[in-house]
Amino acid sequence: MKIVVCSDNHSNFLVIEKILIDNPSADYYWHLGDSEADSLDELKPFISVKGNNDFLDLPKARIIELNNHRFLLIHGTGIITLGIEYFVDIAKNNDCDIVLYGHTHRPSDKTIDGIRLINPGSCNYNRSYANPTYAIINIDKNDNIDLKFIDC
Repeated sequence: MKIVVCSDNHSNFLVIEKILIDNPSADYYWHLGDSEADSLDELKPFISVKGNNDFLDLPKARIIELNNHRFLLIHGTGIITLGIEYFVDIAKNNDCDIVLYGHTHRPSDKTIDGIRLINPGSCNYNRSYANPTYAIINIDKNDNIDLKFIDC
């Protein structure tokens, strides 16, 4: 199973189009907010959450269950003041084992207290001065996860 995860394109829909062209056969497309889309059509086929720069009526978080994993999709507004541990608590309270978040514009993959926290970075610009990125998550038949960060 292939999942494409991106975040923080900030009105750059050409990069979203390129991600779709480069990954035409993904099983799922997830966007972690700050798309700044004017309509839900601009986000198709992505399932999205609301970022701090979004004005569409989107949920602030989503929980998606695939095989034996429960993913918490959230933008990450407040991470700087609350800390990443805040997402660990939310994940545990919702029986999630993986948190996918954006907002920081920095790709990251950490595990804290048994919760895997993945940030795909920004597909428009990364604050780490690296190339813009998104993530591909592959889940094999044994529910093992392979994560790759892809330059846009």
